[in-house]
Amino acid sequence: MKNKLIIGFLIVSPLFYIGCGTKSEQLVPNVEIEKIDFFSFKNMGAGSLNAVIKEKKYIKLDDSDDDFLFRHVDKIKIDETRIYVLDTWQNKLIVFERNGVGIGKVGDVGQGPEEYLQLTDFDINEVGDIYFIDGMGNADRLFVFNKNLQFVSVRKLPFGANNIKCLPNNKLLFGLEIGNKGENASKVIAVTNADLQTEQSHLEYSEHIDDGYWRSPYRFGEIDNVTQYNIQTDNYIYEFSSDGSLVKAYLFDF
Repeated sequence: MKNKLIIGFLIVSPLFYIGCGTKSEQLVPNVEIEKIDFFSFKNMGAGSLNAVIKEKKYIKLDDSDDDFLFRHVDKIKIDETRIYVLDTWQNKLIVFERNGVGIGKVGDVGQGPEEYLQLTDFDINEVGDIYFIDGMGNADRLFVFNKNLQFVSVRKLPFGANNIKCLPNNKLLFGLEIGNKGENASKVIAVTNADLQTEQSHLEYSEHIDDGYWRSPYRFGEIDNVTQYNIQTDNYIYEFSSDGSLVKAYLFDF
């Protein structure tokens, strides 16, 4: 079945997203913590979304080639010229022009030297290079393609990672797996240089979290040039500076 051709992109106010459920709280380092009383919120109804939506735009996406079709949207990223759509169900990352014209998909599935097994997450750096995590096989790998969708490199990650965020000066911010057995074991976040050498690591997973704990997809978010991160094992949203330092945490009290 073809994907829908009309997609609405909503740019919302900060802190609009958060998971919920039974969680074990992290021990947060010495950073500013803002406590938010969840039960003080008022149910304003769907009609009140206009109060938090900054911009609304509808773009018809190209369906002229099978490479442009998708079934499930796991992540969308929009820059000055392009739209990137990640579909982990069909295991592909599709690139469109801002007007919806299809450019192509990034890489190919397979076991060849330039092929991946399972796309987990992606991001775009300052010059348009595409970074994505291949999250299956003996170890997670980091792929890089240039803005022309041409293969550049693939490297084995020194740790298990679910999420990636490109930072200025070729630094990378990684959200680590709960069951990570490599470098930075038990850590939640790692910041590396271009050679994947760890420069900072942040937060500790609770020892009471089961490695097999199932969780729905979660990503790094960016709102007003601030990078945020929330995982389903605690009630915090964490904020990071452009060099990957942890600068603030929001505690949702519920």
